[in-house]
This record gives sequence, C-alpha cells and structure tokens, in this order.
Amino acid sequence: SPWTGTTTGAYFNTAEVIMPFAGTIRAIVCDSDSFLGAQVTIDGSVITPSYFIASSTKGTIVPTANNTFTKNQEVNVAFGTTTTATATFASCRFDVTET
Repeated sequence: SPWTGTTTGAYFNTAEVIMPFAGTIRAIVCDSDSFLGAQVTIDGSVITPSYFIASSTKGTIVPTANNTFTKNQEVNVAFGTTTTATATFASCRFDVTET
C-alpha cells in the first residue's frame, strides 16, 4: 500500500547501510513514483546538498561536503515531503570509492 506523506508525517527512513569499508560518496541517483525530498546522512551528519528531489525523473546528485565515511559508519536515506504525496516506492543508488 502507498505511503502518504503530509506536513505532519513528513519523513520516513527507507535505507540504512553499515559501510564495510572507508570511502567517499561520489554521486547519488534517487527516484520515486511520487515527488519526494531525499536527505542522506552519514552517522547523523547531513551531506551537502542537504536536500534534493527523488521523482520519476532521475537526476545525479554530486555531493560537495560531508560525504566521506569510515568503516562501520551508518549511511541513511530519509524521504519525505512538505506537501501531500503518495509513494509506492523510493530508492537511491550510490557511486562510492573505497579509500
């Protein structure tokens, strides 16, 4: 069943990965069947840009800061909206390099 986001129930976490190595997030591609905001954090620190759009139009986001991680750090993606949106899926793919 679809998730319905509103201004009072705006965010849900969809992905959480414990990184098996140290590295850098070089690019992120997110998509959804709705119009959702996406926010990526590394152990609770928000990467830059701090907010971008996931929709049926896939775009590549290139992080400019706070995009490095150490082994066993948690990378999390939260999706949400400030309006009303109904989504049945949202996903992100990461291009990372090991350091």
